[in-house]
Amino acid sequence: MKPGGRIISSEMIIRRYGASPSQWTSFRALTGDPADNIPGVKGIGPKSASKLLEDNYKLEDLFASNRIDSGRLLKVREEANQITKWERLVTLNRDLNISINLKNKKSVSIPVAAEILQELNLW
Repeated sequence: MKPGGRIISSEMIIRRYGASPSQWTSFRALTGDPADNIPGVKGIGPKSASKLLEDNYKLEDLFASNRIDSGRLLKVREEANQITKWERLVTLNRDLNISINLKNKKSVSIPVAAEILQELNLW
């Protein structure tokens, strides 16, 4: 670990957000994620999302439940297709088959910006 770095545990995430790491994509789909340009469901903030995801619920559990059948939570059911798309956007794909080993290999040198601009006749 880098000096000054820290390890964030599952317990720290649960304590801060009220959602476990396995619920993170559901939590972010509901509340939004500015880094991924996901607006989230209007009116659902972190407290509402963590309450909806209690008992280790994820989106698929939520849509199958009656937790979103009244009041402002009906919006979650109405936007189920969009929320599911948002969840897929924030889900990391960890099933990639990478066949090359970059360990101890030197990377190619990156050209200087001025050289690129000159070559493209933009200088």
